[in-house]
Amino acid sequence: MKKEVLLDAANEEILKEAEEIMGVPDLKENLRRIVMYSKMKHKKILEDGNLNILIRNNSREKPYEKIIKLIAKLYCKNKIICDESYETISEKDIQRENKKKNRKEELKKASILVFGEDSLNLGFWGEDSKEKVESIMKEYQDKIFIMIDNSYREGMLDAAYIDKFMWRIAIEEMTEDDKKKYIENTLKKYDLSASEVLINKMKKLKFWKIQRTINEAIIDCKIKKIQNIPEDYIDKKKKDKKYEKNKYKNGIEELNSLIGIKEVKAQVQKIINFIKVNKERKNMPMLHMCFTGNPGTGKTTVARIISRIFAEEKIISNNPTFVEAQRSDLIAKYVGWTAIQTKEKIEEALGGVLFIDEAYTLASDTGHGYGDECIATLIKEMEDKRDNLCVILAGYTKEMQQLFEANSGFKSRIQFNIEFPNYTAEELYEIFKKMCKDEKYKLSSNVKEPLIELFEEARDQDNFSNGRFVRNLFEKIKFEQASRAVNKNEDTSLIKKADVECALNQAEYSFQKHSKKIGFAIS
Repeated sequence: MKKEVLLDAANEEILKEAEEIMGVPDLKENLRRIVMYSKMKHKKILEDGNLNILIRNNSREKPYEKIIKLIAKLYCKNKIICDESYETISEKDIQRENKKKNRKEELKKASILVFGEDSLNLGFWGEDSKEKVESIMKEYQDKIFIMIDNSYREGMLDAAYIDKFMWRIAIEEMTEDDKKKYIENTLKKYDLSASEVLINKMKKLKFWKIQRTINEAIIDCKIKKIQNIPEDYIDKKKKDKKYEKNKYKNGIEELNSLIGIKEVKAQVQKIINFIKVNKERKNMPMLHMCFTGNPGTGKTTVARIISRIFAEEKIISNNPTFVEAQRSDLIAKYVGWTAIQTKEKIEEALGGVLFIDEAYTLASDTGHGYGDECIATLIKEMEDKRDNLCVILAGYTKEMQQLFEANSGFKSRIQFNIEFPNYTAEELYEIFKKMCKDEKYKLSSNVKEPLIELFEEARDQDNFSNGRFVRNLFEKIKFEQASRAVNKNEDTSLIKKADVECALNQAEYSFQKHSKKIGFAIS
C-alpha cells in the first residue's frame, strides 16, 4: 500500500522549489501531504475532505503568487487539475458587480480560483460574507479553491471555513537567517559571491529591498563581467540615493518634479498654505490626512515629501521625520500588547509624519480581536499629539470610506483628504523613462509603442499597481537586456525593443494577449 502513494522523482523535483520560498518553513512538507492525500483519495483509500487550501499570512511579505504557482504546477503534474491556470476572484466578483465581459467564462476556464486580499475585507462585509463566498464555491464546485487570509487574526477564517478548506499553509515573518539563506541561494543560482560582511548588511534590510538590491547587483555584475559583488555595494547605493534626494532645493520643488498627479500637487500646496496661515494666526489645525487610490500612485512618496516640507516650514519640527507602518507594525499577537506597540510607533514618529499604508486592514477583525484596541489607541493619540504629529492613513478609496463610516473617530480627526488617480499610459511611460535615466540606460526609439500598448491594457486590470507595475517590468527588462548585451558583446547601456518583447512574453503579462489574467499585482 505504501508504495502506491509515495511521490515520484518528478514530484520531489517540483517540491524542491518550495525551499526557495522564504518565510514558509512547512510548505514543502504540507504540499507533499496534500499530494499524497490526493493519490489516496483517487484510489478510494480515503473518501472525506477536499484539496482546497487556506494560506494564512502572519508576515509583511506577500509571496502569494509563488506559492499559488507552485500549487498549480504540483496539482497539474498529479492530474488533479488539467492545466496550471488560475484566476483571482475580486470583491466585485463576489458582490456580482463585475461588469467585465465574459468574466464568468474566465472563471469557468480556470483550474484554480483564488479568494485574494481584495475579496476578503471581512471587517466590512457583515454577517453575509461567508454566504457570499460559499455561493461562489457552489457555483464553481468543480474548481480547486485557495483563500488568502491577510487578517493577521489566527483562527478567524480557519473556524469560518473549516469544512470548505481542509489544508492550511502559514506564511511567517522572515528571520534574518531566512533572509541570509535566500541571499546565499540566489548568489549561488547566478554563480556570484559576496563577502560575509556584505551578506550580514543585506540580511538586515526588508525582504523587498533585499530582492531589489540583489537584482541590481546581478545586473551590475553581468555588465561588468565580474563574479564578486563589491563589499561597499550597499553603501554606494545609499550614497547614490542620498544624492537623488538632495538634488532638489526643497520639498515643494521635489513635489513638483513628480510625474503626473497634477491635482494632487495643487491640493498639497493649498494644504501647506492653509496650515502656514493658520499657524501664524495661532490657530493650528489638525494635520492628519487620508490618501486614497490604487497602489503605486505616489501616496508614500508624497507623504515622505510632506514630512520634508513640514520640517522646512517649521510646521512641526526642524527634523523631517517619516515613519512608515502597516497593520503588523501596530497590532501585536498577544493580549495587552497592541496599545503598547501602537504607542511605540507613534512615539517614533513624533515631530513628523506617521504613514499607515492599507489602513483599512486595522479594522479587518473589528469586533473580534486587537484591531479595535489599535484603532482606539491611534484615535486618542491623534487627538493628544495633534500639535506634534501628522498621521496619514492610506488605502483603496472604497475601503477607506468604509473604515471611516465604521469608526467616526477617524473621520472627525482627518482634516485633509486627497484622492490619487491612476496614471495614464503616457505618464506610466514617462515613469519608465525616468527609471531608465536614473540608472543611466538609453532607449531605442521603437520601444515606446509596445510599452504604451501594454500600459493601456494593464490599466484595465483589477487593482492595477501603477508605478509598482512599471518598476517590476523595468527590473525584468533589465535582466533581459543584460543577458543579451553580455552574450552578444553589445552596448550594455542600451535597451532595445527585443529586450522589452522578451520581458512581455512572461506569464504575468498574458492579459495583453487576451488570455486569462493570473496572479496578484505584488511589489
